[in-house]
Amino acid sequence: MAAFQKFEKFTSDLLEGVHGDLRSGASSLKFALTLTTPSASLDAVLADLPAEIVYTNVSTISGSGAAGRVLQNVVVTDAAGVATLDMDSMTITAITGAIPDFQFLSLYNDTPTNKNLIGFIDYGSVLSLALAESVVVDFNVLGLFTVT
Repeated sequence: MAAFQKFEKFTSDLLEGVHGDLRSGASSLKFALTLTTPSASLDAVLADLPAEIVYTNVSTISGSGAAGRVLQNVVVTDAAGVATLDMDSMTITAITGAIPDFQFLSLYNDTPTNKNLIGFIDYGSVLSLALAESVVVDFNVLGLFTVT
């Protein structure tokens, strides 16, 4: 799995206060799955992304279907002037049938009206999850992002 790549607009959105407080309870961070490559330079909000998959058969720790895309235990840690955004890993499971093919997982903030994008992961190849198959997304291993 490739490293996390931020959407370019996220940097200015962060400085302009668009994302507010990214911690759990203050903001709702979610993910979107697509088969087509997002554009790091052109995409800024959820509506800019290529067509999302249908989430009917998707299940995670936060629930199933479209509601199951909320990231859990999002925290900001600070050490020696470096702030890091961390969150629990997430298992995406096909529960009642196959999940439509996807290759990209985009992270976005569901709290702002425009659902501003943060970054995405490219799995490097298409993932096809049949009934009961899973993929684990370990955001912390990916080195989600730090602010120095």
